[in-house]
Amino acid sequence: MSRYRAILILALALVFLAALAPLALAQIEFTPLEPLPGTGGIDAPPCTPGEKGCKANLSTYLRGLYNLGIGLAGLFLVFAIVRGGFELMFTDSILGKLEGKKIILQALGGAVIVYSSYLLLNTFNPQLARDLDLSLKFPRPGLVAEDTQLLSTYAITQKQWQDFQVADAARTQRLTARIAEAKAEAVSLRAQAAATTDEEKKAILLATAAQRERQTTDLELARDAGGGERRVSLNALRSQTRAQLNEALTAAGTEIPKINSAFETARGALANEPAEVAESHFDQMKRIGAAEQNLAIGIIENPPLKSFYGPGGISNILDHDTWKGEIKARMDAIMNESRMRANALVTLNSLPTTPEEVRRRIPALIQLVKTQAGNDIKDIKTVCREVPALKQTCKEHIPDIQPAD
Repeated sequence: MSRYRAILILALALVFLAALAPLALAQIEFTPLEPLPGTGGIDAPPCTPGEKGCKANLSTYLRGLYNLGIGLAGLFLVFAIVRGGFELMFTDSILGKLEGKKIILQALGGAVIVYSSYLLLNTFNPQLARDLDLSLKFPRPGLVAEDTQLLSTYAITQKQWQDFQVADAARTQRLTARIAEAKAEAVSLRAQAAATTDEEKKAILLATAAQRERQTTDLELARDAGGGERRVSLNALRSQTRAQLNEALTAAGTEIPKINSAFETARGALANEPAEVAESHFDQMKRIGAAEQNLAIGIIENPPLKSFYGPGGISNILDHDTWKGEIKARMDAIMNESRMRANALVTLNSLPTTPEEVRRRIPALIQLVKTQAGNDIKDIKTVCREVPALKQTCKEHIPDIQPAD
């Protein structure tokens, strides 16, 4: 029984060779005590058995050893099947025939194990299974200086940015047209209601006019707040240089107040709907949080640089203090917005005109606002650690950046 374990041991040895494959990257040359057929140095002819002083390297030696193992496995398979066949043909005892079948089945099972190593190698890397090349010569990607260029997994291309600008302009124009139509229809309905003496008809006209006015509020919020948040976010994510990021930060200084103003205007129009007013504070937190979060991502991927005078001359390096301060400013902005939304909800809860069902909803909204702010800040820290060129810097500096309470 033990002699048939040789095939299994050989299979495990082949898998072990595959595990050693990464070591071949070193391309270490050495002189083997006994060369294997088909092995040799990187630029040397193949070694032959008995050749003295033949140079080999780990890559080609493992390949030769693998080929030799596959060949021996085939010989063992033929020998075992022949031996099992003789047992079946030339014995009359039942036990002998069972032993012959057992030998053949074990040989076939061992062959499946051995040759399934090809499938394993093909799974790891098709290059291994194709030509048994254990050198794993993968193309090496070019590297860039840490402080001069960062390749973003979040940034959008210039073409995508141009497409967005066209789509955003068309969307704004479409929403503006719909707002004008809804406003005009609401004015017309109220005029008809004022002119009629039929109380039932007047009530229907006024209710329809109120619906059109509510539609106007929703459309204005989508155009001004939603569009503003998208412009801030995509403007930050499309930044490929520090100059572009500075432009995005300047634009955000104009867009974010417009987002807040849009929500204040909407809440003024929804004064008679306290439930909608309460929900609008959470919506505002989500919009402002998303904008500030994407600005922080833009800062992470386009950090401020400062000149450094070293032995090799002037070079640009990461300005850690400014970088940390800019990221902290965005995190503080998120927390400030969270506090303002929570305080506004507390104020709404204290008003005597607020319905009881809205009062019951407000604590949950306050918790949602705080959770949203916490998640936005957590995502900023996570993204920082995902930027390859800043991974170590983020580990060292981001944990000590804490937003204001």
